[in-house]
Amino acid sequence: MPNARLRPAGPVITLCQEIAAIACAITLKIRGGYTVDFGDLTDLNRKTRYIIIGNHQSLLDPFAIFTTLSFNRRAKLLPLKFMTNPKIYHRWFLKPFMFALGCYPAHIKYHKHHTYGVDGTIKLLNYGYNICMFPEGTRTTRANSNPKSGIVRILREFPDAKLVLAHLEWLALGRGKKHLKINFGLASDDLQTDDAKAIMEAIYAL
Repeated sequence: MPNARLRPAGPVITLCQEIAAIACAITLKIRGGYTVDFGDLTDLNRKTRYIIIGNHQSLLDPFAIFTTLSFNRRAKLLPLKFMTNPKIYHRWFLKPFMFALGCYPAHIKYHKHHTYGVDGTIKLLNYGYNICMFPEGTRTTRANSNPKSGIVRILREFPDAKLVLAHLEWLALGRGKKHLKINFGLASDDLQTDDAKAIMEAIYAL
């Protein structure tokens, strides 16, 4: 299995994500703190490809996910690649940082790019990267959840990938502060991976 850390950008992304994890941990604690339940997320294997999927409530969600993972778990998962809103990724003053943090655009409707969307995700998995994405495609609530079919297509094309589920809840504390509660878990073998809504329900059930 290819090792993304041996690719030209792999070590840079890994280092930047570790630095970002420290900065984000401080930010989260200042903003209201966080609690984590790792569930059955124990025996991760560097030779296995993982796709972390979560619900989406905040712009901080991608950083919160790899920040709240313990150092030992991050060591098995980094470098991660994140499917990102192209309007954010392609802003000239953000793009170098977006790339260094492992981002890639979700589509090329407005800007051309060599790696994007479902096909780009498959390519990155074949390169040895692990992936983090939000099937809902936008910040939303459970009541308004409308996941896209991209995750189903990715799993169909790369069936050996293991799903890591992440349920994030931002709880308002007042005075602009929010406490993050995040639950992780491995997808069960009987999860209907051909149904995006079933996948999201498994996430919200954590």
